[in-house]
Amino acid sequence: MKFKSIAVLTAASALFLTSCVTQKANDPNAPSGPPDATLTLDISQASYYGSATTGGGSLRYQGKNHPISVRAVGGGGTGFQTIHARGEVYRLQSLASFPGTYTGKRSGLTLFKGK
Repeated sequence: MKFKSIAVLTAASALFLTSCVTQKANDPNAPSGPPDATLTLDISQASYYGSATTGGGSLRYQGKNHPISVRAVGGGGTGFQTIHARGEVYRLQSLASFPGTYTGKRSGLTLFKGK
């Protein structure tokens, strides 16, 4: 049973990544050329009717690393997850245009029930 769950999760991940690559290739507004910066994040989230998120990372811009912190509270859900993400940043005119408070929205999907 464990092997089947891993196989389903692997197949779903591969389909998602293929979709993202295809979508970027077909997007006429997709940026071209090298990225202006690289963003890396390591985030942990725990929830039990309420949720708390903490983590950090860095923005590498013009050869220097700039630290980033992530803090959030929310509602709903039960579980724990860690996220390790890396992304490219385009059209960043200056470091001054990056800082600020950002908001996000999330939803979830359960692929299989655990015990």
